[in-house]
Amino acid sequence: MIKREVEFSYKGDRDYVQGPDIFNCVVAEIADEGIEDMKLSFHGLVTHNVCSLFVSDDEDELSSVHDVKAKGYLFGKGQPKYFALSESVSIDRKKVVSNYDEELIRNKAKYSDSKVLFSSSSEYSYMEVVVALTKLMHQKQFPEAKGKWIFTRLELQKNINNYSAIEIDLKHNFQYRLTKSEIVVDGEPVGFIYFSLVGK
Repeated sequence: MIKREVEFSYKGDRDYVQGPDIFNCVVAEIADEGIEDMKLSFHGLVTHNVCSLFVSDDEDELSSVHDVKAKGYLFGKGQPKYFALSESVSIDRKKVVSNYDEELIRNKAKYSDSKVLFSSSSEYSYMEVVVALTKLMHQKQFPEAKGKWIFTRLELQKNINNYSAIEIDLKHNFQYRLTKSEIVVDGEPVGFIYFSLVGK
């Protein structure tokens, strides 16, 4: 098992690390040869900006890791890699804040009947765009829902570096506890993203 220290910045006035940043970190650290299959699940908000990323070829080996906030596996061209992100590092370094304006994504998106389409360029990463679009779709689709929509799970068949259009299509709503939406890039389904409503 390999242990790596990873450091994050906080976006805007947030006091937690955003899911897309965790995704981007995992991909950058262990996906040298691309992604053919990936699953990522979150088990709590990451509030420390310094964390430990554990990577292993054996899923059982990660059972000894404590304070896990995110885990999953990633399969590229080689052997599957299992990973877990832990907040076991209790001392934060100086808080680093990065600029992030979600409205730049939302304002260019088009919502229609449980789908949202983004066909513009963006300074933000692919996953930042996907999560912002999914949040927007939920807010439009369920205006009566009380609470905050959060990114809780991801299933991905490939990573995307370039795109012309991203569409998020709601597939299932399990009484707000969990929703499942399909990610479609340039007309090709590439995976599913799950959200949950918290603080009802």
